[in-house]
Amino acid sequence: MSLFASATDSFEIFAAGVTEPISCHIQVKTTGHPDIEQVFSGISFPSFLLVEREKIKFATILGLICGIRYHIECKSIPVEGAISAILNGATPAANIVVATTRVPDFSETTYRNGQNGFRRVGFLVDASVDPNMMIPAPEFNNAVDVPATIGTGAGAREYFEVWSPMKLYPKSHFIILFIIDSIAPSPHNQWPRPEFELPLFFSSPFLAPSSGFELDNTLSLPPSVAPSSSASPSRSSGRRSRSTSPYPPPLVQDKSEQAVILQICRTEVPSFSTLQPKAQFVKGKRNTPLVSLVRSYNAMEQIILALKLDPANLNSSRLFLGEMELTGLAVIKAFDWESKTFLDKKKLYKSAKAIALRPWKDSGTETDPAAPKLREIYQGIRFIWAENGPLASQADTTLPSADTQGDEKCAAELRQSELEKCCKDIFEKYTDKI
Repeated sequence: MSLFASATDSFEIFAAGVTEPISCHIQVKTTGHPDIEQVFSGISFPSFLLVEREKIKFATILGLICGIRYHIECKSIPVEGAISAILNGATPAANIVVATTRVPDFSETTYRNGQNGFRRVGFLVDASVDPNMMIPAPEFNNAVDVPATIGTGAGAREYFEVWSPMKLYPKSHFIILFIIDSIAPSPHNQWPRPEFELPLFFSSPFLAPSSGFELDNTLSLPPSVAPSSSASPSRSSGRRSRSTSPYPPPLVQDKSEQAVILQICRTEVPSFSTLQPKAQFVKGKRNTPLVSLVRSYNAMEQIILALKLDPANLNSSRLFLGEMELTGLAVIKAFDWESKTFLDKKKLYKSAKAIALRPWKDSGTETDPAAPKLREIYQGIRFIWAENGPLASQADTTLPSADTQGDEKCAAELRQSELEKCCKDIFEKYTDKI
């Protein structure tokens, strides 16, 4: 069984979703031997497994390896023997250092140049035992992340000109260096390694494969055997039979589930980078402006709607990436919301929006001692939920100012606790029907 078999099964699920073309250059450097290299182009890579930081695309080492393996299997591409042995796990992963660079300069005297973005990532075995490591986190992770290349630097322009017919472009091209030094194997990874349990990232009560499709959750690492010059990862040898075990796979850590959901959102939700910070749950304090709380709810609801889920029924679900069932409840939990809080706010803000459309009832309220204060709350509601008010655009981050007069001042001073206490009375007793 290949070291990467379980993760490649997970990648196959991802490949059923939205993909985009990438390319990857693998360079194998072995002490005392000539370099072995191969370029893989036209890889259909799940957008879900890419993240953009500072306008640079990033993937993970494991994601790229599984993408290349799956690409080879689907296209029946012949592979260099040494590269095939690494991808199949025939070369001991504990002896392989993984590195990357942003400039395609592979000269023995200059390839380690830090000005080219050369970076040692670690030993291959440390980057390849957990399918969670296919999924890039929002923040840079030095242990797994690989940035796309740049078109400048020593020989870069010539490199991309030569490979342009193969549709290699700097912004979607990645470089993996496998450095094998038989003199200095990893001191903490001795072979053969024992069999161990492998957590599957999608195993959770809210994010799981649909029924009838299970993956093995045990990975046996291969013994230290010599690389075969004819070995290549093929569907017949690289794919594994589906498990019929009655036991569920182990649950993953919450951070892994959250990372999966956030990546789905990046792929499926328009303007997610704007919505994400606003959708994070805000625990209201006594002085928290109501507008901030409503914006947070609105952003969360907009994300759920963009995922084609029902915000009124958080148990509603939809399949993503071909096999992954995602519920509205799982989505809000990824942003630290609880079901009751979300649904309570939905009901409250819907009532406030309805009040904003109704005229104040002057007749019969003149002598009511509660009316002046309720009128101020009403004015604040009208300002917040006005057609061109502070909720009209998700890009708007300004808050009503208490230094002004009239409706805006009322909106600035309005708190959710007052809304919860007075909303029903204002609607039923102090406003008229439209």
